[in-house]
Amino acid sequence: MTEADLCDTYFALLETHTLREIDLLKYSLRHRTSAFSPGVYAAAAGINFSNETDAYRHWLETGRRQGLEWAPGKDTLLKIILKAKDEAYLIDAWVAHHASIVGFENIVILDCGSVDPVYRQKLAIHARRVLVLPYRQYYDDAHWFHANRDFYDLIARNCRYATVLDADEFLVGRDGAFFSNQLVKPILQRYDLPLHCSTWVYATGGLALENSESSTAWAFDVSVTSLAHGTHAGKAIVRSDVLPDIGYLGHNFGVADAARFATEDSLGRLMLLHVKNLPPAVMQRRFLQHLIAKRLVTPHQGQKPLAEIAALVDKPDVEPLAKLYARTYLELETAPWPRVDDSLVHAALIGDQPPQAIPALSTALDAVDFPARLKLWCRELNLEDDM
Repeated sequence: MTEADLCDTYFALLETHTLREIDLLKYSLRHRTSAFSPGVYAAAAGINFSNETDAYRHWLETGRRQGLEWAPGKDTLLKIILKAKDEAYLIDAWVAHHASIVGFENIVILDCGSVDPVYRQKLAIHARRVLVLPYRQYYDDAHWFHANRDFYDLIARNCRYATVLDADEFLVGRDGAFFSNQLVKPILQRYDLPLHCSTWVYATGGLALENSESSTAWAFDVSVTSLAHGTHAGKAIVRSDVLPDIGYLGHNFGVADAARFATEDSLGRLMLLHVKNLPPAVMQRRFLQHLIAKRLVTPHQGQKPLAEIAALVDKPDVEPLAKLYARTYLELETAPWPRVDDSLVHAALIGDQPPQAIPALSTALDAVDFPARLKLWCRELNLEDDM
């Protein structure tokens, strides 16, 4: 293979903004990133390549799936995919937090039809460094491998692990009593598991994300009951070679095939900070997006569809989840900014923070019976005979 024959679709999309269309993912696009360092990659692969083209070809065919370092401080260990729509309040903090884990080049944002001009402006700025793709299907469909075969085939060829997050989720690693986003990659490097299950940790107070001078501390719910629930609700970090077999990249046990790859070692090391304390207007917009996506509410410009949403609550043919969205939207119309006065622990974990000891959170996690939770999920999924 000559240099002219090198096809690198992922970096072609990342570095050529005019190519950023889902329909182009299935093609082999000729490209070579100038950021690639043959010397760094050769050292990581432990191979003395005869020339730079051979090194690049090996990186394409083998090294990316292994997560090897390919330039100083850059690797393909983890791709973090964000599915989002109109998340102006969260996007800057989300990108900064996760770029400090994996680098901008390993972040993929699926824009699910955003219309908010403030968010679109922010997204355009982030698109200078991260791969932003328009996603025109229903946004929850983004979790399914076979519904997005071209996309996930490309992702699987270009990383060791992958995960799909929402804008209110921030990935953090744990090492004993210490927590930080800086611990995520060391965990994935040390524990070569097909599936890592992150634990939702509910962040219930603190940060005004748009104000850089505000406190970065959040109040975390460290009750054992909350964390036990969070082990199910967290998002999975899936190794790329088993992604086609699982067929789903979302909540830890969203499908039975995910549980088949889980072991007791899969649980308890990765945390997912789930931000709950958002302004009522932001929360309303989130619930409204759900109702619009379900085609129960007509999109409005500037005016809240209060009457239309109120009518959903009493309609007998509306599903319970949609009614919950509608009721919560209406309650938020007069709700004060949420406050938490009885939080058990405060810590600054969002952003590029050094590892810090949080004994209360560590103690609570140690009290969660992760093996029992795994057995419970397998029993609920009728998988006990397979384990």
